[in-house]
Amino acid sequence: MPMRVLFNADYPLSGDRVLLYYPPTEATLDEAVATVSHLVTAAARPTEKAHPTLAVFRMKEPAISLGRFQSAHVALNTAAGLLAPVVRRLTGGPAAWMGAGSVYLALVIPNWPLWLPAATVRGLPKLVQDMVLGALRKDGFSLSMSAADSVTKRGFEVGRMGFDVLDNTVVVELQLGMTEAVALPEEHAGYPALSEDAFPRRTRHLAELLETRELPAFPLAYATSVAEALFREKFEVRQSAFSWLERTRVEGLRPRFVEAEAAPASPAASGPELSSRPHEDYIGFVHATVTFNAQMQFNSVRIYGDFLADSPGIAELEHRLRFTEVSRRNIAQIIDEVLGAPHHVILGLKRLGSVLEALMDAASRHDRWDVMNN
Repeated sequence: MPMRVLFNADYPLSGDRVLLYYPPTEATLDEAVATVSHLVTAAARPTEKAHPTLAVFRMKEPAISLGRFQSAHVALNTAAGLLAPVVRRLTGGPAAWMGAGSVYLALVIPNWPLWLPAATVRGLPKLVQDMVLGALRKDGFSLSMSAADSVTKRGFEVGRMGFDVLDNTVVVELQLGMTEAVALPEEHAGYPALSEDAFPRRTRHLAELLETRELPAFPLAYATSVAEALFREKFEVRQSAFSWLERTRVEGLRPRFVEAEAAPASPAASGPELSSRPHEDYIGFVHATVTFNAQMQFNSVRIYGDFLADSPGIAELEHRLRFTEVSRRNIAQIIDEVLGAPHHVILGLKRLGSVLEALMDAASRHDRWDVMNN
């Protein structure tokens, strides 16, 4: 009688240990971000076999890279005129300058608990950052992480790295300033100047710090090092190219990530939108907008800023704050319950009180606020 072998579905078979690698290509930032968004969406389709994927792009023209949680009309100085397209990336953090020749790299890991079974959501950022930078170190380019997002060499910031966790998919975005610094030029910045208590960013581009070395080229050996850190056992790196249908999908996604106008949104139907001032925290600012209903409850809430977080956590917090009693104690409790939960993560803030202060500041601008017991 033939023996029937049953495999645990949660254990990755050797044939599943495949990293899809898209080698460096010339692209605009909106094209690169749209491509990664397509990869994330494709990974969620149950009909498609989802493999971890690494894709590298070189910018063929300058762009301003806006963090996922930033408000363009607050973070940027639109009055001065923006000399490059504004593209909203998939992960959080402050706005960055992506000059021509800059590198945008993305690592997408679907079903991350399968490959990283001992990891927690809160431990994921460091794990994936180490994968991306550790592979560069093997190629002779020693870079480090500082604060939540800052990629440094010799103490100077040369890049930014963000992350998101969408269901079971991890997304990492690395932005490297190869011949131009990633710091947003001062004339484009919309926020007030940071105080001395904030994280100091001494920014230079990578070419200034490499002496006679060539800039990183991200060859197949780099992808192999990433795969080794992820899989640890026998694996395959499969160099890939996008099909005509995939390129068509990406082309349709591109407009979603370009900020057509860095201007305030129109007032909400539920009433005027009330905005807070930017509140400084460690790596930048936090601010909020709210609207009220007739019962003087929040009808809508948006939380903005330079922090890094899993976007489902921020969406859950905004949803939980609707139709609740607007008081400092109540809002603080909801913030702690959501962002303090082990399945959510937020980085770049020294204290969650910055989120609370921004929300209360926005609420206090309502003309009936003085009759409320807060």
